[in-house]
Amino acid sequence: MVQSSYYRRPSSNKKGIKPSEFTFNKSKGYVSQDAVIKSIELLT
Repeated sequence: MVQSSYYRRPSSNKKGIKPSEFTFNKSKGYVSQDAVIKSIELLT
């Protein structure tokens, strides 16, 4: 998939989907993107 067609770019031509604010986690339900980033940083 072409990257430009996935996320919406700020313009009058609204293509793609709006970037999500939350991600679904099976054990914790919906979590913020900041929580996802912190979890990934803990792995490295």
